[in-house]
Amino acid sequence: MKYAAVGSCIYCGVSSEALPSGRFLSSEHIIPEGLGGTQEVPDASCSNCAVITSTFERSCLREYFQHARAYLNAYGKRRPDKRPRDFPAALKVGDGNQESVRVPLQDYPFWCMMLTMPPPGILIGRPKEADRQGVLCHPIMISERGHESKMVGIIGSNPGTRTVELTCRLSPGEFWKLLAKVAYSFAVAKYGYNSFEPFLKEFILGLDEFVGPHFIGGAYSAENLPVESIGSFPGLHEARLLTIEFGGRRLLVCRLQLFAPLLAPVYDVVVGSI
Repeated sequence: MKYAAVGSCIYCGVSSEALPSGRFLSSEHIIPEGLGGTQEVPDASCSNCAVITSTFERSCLREYFQHARAYLNAYGKRRPDKRPRDFPAALKVGDGNQESVRVPLQDYPFWCMMLTMPPPGILIGRPKEADRQGVLCHPIMISERGHESKMVGIIGSNPGTRTVELTCRLSPGEFWKLLAKVAYSFAVAKYGYNSFEPFLKEFILGLDEFVGPHFIGGAYSAENLPVESIGSFPGLHEARLLTIEFGGRRLLVCRLQLFAPLLAPVYDVVVGSI
């Protein structure tokens, strides 16, 4: 699905007419294509900004979400021959040594790491200065049903194994930027570019690295902002836009759930004010 073309970079604001000869604006996928995203905003990203957004997207897709993507077949159309057929697992055997084995996809206990975090600071009156000092977040493992039985299966098929270790890295900053980029581009698609005062452009471009917790956090409960999950099916990823009156302003909030079939956490991203 394609929304209306923008004609300007939604991040830095450069128009298509102002680009040097031979440069053009590319389409922006709301959910990254590599996560199975099919909704696009045409003529919405310049090459410079595309490099920035694709860098943190790539880290999330290839590192933090690689297992969940394989389990849910959350891929784009590109390079199907490069999709993984197995994943490594570290085995600790009886003599204390560690061995590495490759586990086929059908036998691998799929999982990924996400974060539980407090609501966005702006929605609960937390000062932006306090949010710049950081907020307390907790990692949470999101896994398929039957994860434990597959772990037992790996141990059983490798005699002498005592434990199995699976590792994953998560960078909160890159994860927050991905949430911000998805929410902001979705708001542009639905409301139109320059139709609201954006809060997240500098954060997405890495120009204000510490503002994330003020606008991004766990799902918030308030009047006119329902707390129920946005649902697991039929969508692979779910998003809805809501407005809330808070602090004398009408805030535009994107409620977002990546990997909905795994019942992953629901996040609120305050993308701007209307």
